[in-house]
This record gives sequence, C-alpha cells and structure tokens, in this order.
Amino acid sequence: MTGALLLLSLLGCVPKGKHEITTVQLSATRTALSAQVQRCAADQNATDEQIAALEDEIALRQAQLDEITARNLLHEEHDAELNHEITAALAELDAIRAERDRLLTLVPKRSLPKEGTEVPPVVDEGLAATVAEALQVQHERRVDEIRVAERHAEVVAAFQPLVEQGRAEVEARGRGTIVRIRTSLLFQEGFTTLSPRGATIVAEAAEALATLPGRWVVVEGYTDDRPVHTSEWSSNWERGFSRAVAVLRALEASGVTQPLSAASYADTRPVVPNDAPDATDLNDRVQLFVRTDPGLLDAFAPTPPEPETPEPEVPEPGEESPTDPP
Repeated sequence: MTGALLLLSLLGCVPKGKHEITTVQLSATRTALSAQVQRCAADQNATDEQIAALEDEIALRQAQLDEITARNLLHEEHDAELNHEITAALAELDAIRAERDRLLTLVPKRSLPKEGTEVPPVVDEGLAATVAEALQVQHERRVDEIRVAERHAEVVAAFQPLVEQGRAEVEARGRGTIVRIRTSLLFQEGFTTLSPRGATIVAEAAEALATLPGRWVVVEGYTDDRPVHTSEWSSNWERGFSRAVAVLRALEASGVTQPLSAASYADTRPVVPNDAPDATDLNDRVQLFVRTDPGLLDAFAPTPPEPETPEPEVPEPGEESPTDPP
C-alpha cells in the first residue's frame, strides 16, 4: 500500500524545470498573440483610413462630374439661345430688305403729265436714297453682328474640352473671345516657366487654335494686387508680361501659325474685387484674346464730309458784284 501511494505521488508531480519552460512558452505565446492583435488593429485602422480616403475621392469626382454636367447644360442652353438669336436676326434682315424694297418702289419714274391732269406729288428722291442708305447700313451692321456671334461660337466649340476639364473659361468680349486660364494651373508659385500641367494645357490650347485659322491672338498677362519687387520682377507689370511671353513661346513651339502678340495688364483689370476670398486665384491669370476673323468689318466707314462750298468773291470797292443786276 505504501509503495502504491509513493508511485502515485511520483506520477502526479511535474519537474520544476519543465514547469518553468512551459510558463515561459505560454508567456511568449501570449505576447505574440498580443502583438498580432495590435498589428491587426493597426491594419484595420489603415484600411479604414484608405476606405475614408477613397470615399472622399469618390465624392470629389462626383462633385466634378456634377459640375461638368451642369456646365454642359449651360452650354447647350447658350447654344440654343445663340441659334435663336441668329434665326431672329435673319428674319429681321429679311424684313429690313423688304422695307427697303418697298421704299424704293415709292420713287416714281419720271414721265410728262398729260395736259389737264393733276401732277401727283413726287417723292423726294434724295430722301428715298437717304432712307435706302440707312437701311443698307443697318443691314450691314446686323450681318456683321451675326458673323461675330458665329465666330464666337466657333471659339467656344474649339476650347470646349478645356472648359469641360475645368481648366479654362470662355466668354465674349467686344469683337473677340476671351479664353481665361488661371495662373495656378500654368505655373508653380514663383516660377516663370510652365509646369508640366501648364505645358499640357497650352498644348491643348494650341490644338484648339489650329481649328481657327486666320485669327489674331493676344496673350494677356494679369496679376493680383500683391506688391512685387524682386530681383526677377520689379513690379506686377513685369510679372504679368513674363508669364504672357512664356505662354506665347509655348504656343509657337506647339506649331501655332496665327499672328501672336503679348501684353500685360498687371492688377488693373481684376475679375473679382481684390478683397474677395478667392481673388488671388481668379485675378492672377493668363488670357488668350482671340480676335474675330479680320476679314470681317471692324468698323463702318465714317460719313464723308460735306463738300466745301467756295466762298463768294468779294468785289473790290467801286467794282460791281457779278451777281448784282445791271
């Protein structure tokens, strides 16, 4: 009996060294599991951040898509309005021509009246000619306006890809069209050479100008009202002009064949007030002023001056005037 108890006692005991090893292994396992849990949590946080960033990117792209869609709708409405104006102008032109023809028919052919018949009143031929000339001038002006509107529509269509990308704005100005590009899209702050993105934009602008042969283009540089005085620029005039020249040279390098010139207006023509929140980004810009086809009328010829009437000769004292009766 005593031997059995001793055997059981020996079988139920674990050596001290083996117990310590097991304890160390268990602690290491717990430490490894804890580290793995921490890594999993960190990976989960990183994944959550990536998901949030992707959601923000999707929201941004959706906003850009909505903006492009809205701009397309505006351009469609503008094109429809322009077509309506052209149709109305053509109808007005036909009405003017009809009125001119009617007035010309009022001028009777000269013929000798029969004896004893009442002579009808004769329309003043000078007055009829004046009216006809005025109608002709009005007709020419209207035709010119229609042509200018058509040329503007051609520029809008040519630069439509840049507008849809949000890289340019197009609007009419006088007898030409403005293509406005923000400087921040063309240059890095403090640099006078085009950025890679700016070079791409100018190359696309050159492709658009290639579809508009015969146009004269003025590259205009504008700045905000922040004073500038550095070793490179002594004023905003130089800053605006240097950027205009950089864009002009890039257009030439891209194969633009139209006559090009550069100008600087510094901060004298802001798009928005200089104290507006986004004034710097909007006023600091480069514009392409695409002139109307120079083959069109730029202005109507002025009315020729009246012929000079010779002054009557004044007779010398004692002489008779040639108009005095004998």
